[in-house]
Amino acid sequence: MALVDYAELLVTVRELIAGTGRSVVFEQMNTEGADASKPWKPELGAAVSTTSFATFVPPDGTGLGFETVDEELFKRAKQVCLVAPHATADLTATTVIVDGGIRWRVEWMTKLAPGDTGLLLAFGVAQ
Repeated sequence: MALVDYAELLVTVRELIAGTGRSVVFEQMNTEGADASKPWKPELGAAVSTTSFATFVPPDGTGLGFETVDEELFKRAKQVCLVAPHATADLTATTVIVDGGIRWRVEWMTKLAPGDTGLLLAFGVAQ
């Protein structure tokens, strides 16, 4: 039985999404410098933005282990944004995805990670 080279598979996932998707912006709230003793009162700086290729598909509640996700999450999402993990930025804390001037609010996020290497992030988004 051969072991799977997840690093090589991640390169393939990135190439496939770049070839079929489009460039979008992933925004996260910047909590750097927030007072850890007052988590209820974060001092937010400007949003941190990362650009990456992504593809959008309609939510249908199947695949990627979505069967284990509450159906209510899928009812709130209008689209599912699929993206390969970014090479340098952590996209898992994304709160807004900007696609061609349309701002999508992230309702939920899940990660496909067979083993230690994350291969695909799926974001349920709505306006």
